[in-house]
Amino acid sequence: MSGGGTLVRSAPRAEAVAVLGVQVGAQRFVVPVADVREVALAAPHEVRVIEGRSLWTLRSASVPLVSLGRLFGLEARPSSRSRVVVVGEEDARVGLEVDSVEGCLERPLLPLGTRLLGTRWFGGAALDDAGGLSLVLDVPSLAQAARSGAAWEAASP
Repeated sequence: MSGGGTLVRSAPRAEAVAVLGVQVGAQRFVVPVADVREVALAAPHEVRVIEGRSLWTLRSASVPLVSLGRLFGLEARPSSRSRVVVVGEEDARVGLEVDSVEGCLERPLLPLGTRLLGTRWFGGAALDDAGGLSLVLDVPSLAQAARSGAAWEAASP
């Protein structure tokens, strides 16, 4: 993926990177800003389910939509419109459905510890001002899984 793909699996030290903070249920995540194309609202009538996969109509194009709450087994907050972080290039966009978007932040990124290394959907951790950690979403892996259908299979009960 050109222009994006910020991954920190093997970063030797923390470096500050622009990230977009998002929340699903009580869990905070961050998305590298380099991977984000836009943030939008999706109304229920704009989303259709075909063979178990959610597709969202964005400016006359069908975009695979992945509910991070469903994928990670988190209880999402009910809302009449979904917040969607659109990632990927023009011809391979994917929407990540979240409960809220907290805005752009500069955060030091850290590699995953040995207990989380190799975790499928995460590329590292971001350190917040209070010393807490938020997981960095591995956008290339999520986008590839969404396009191939693996994200829906992983989210199935």
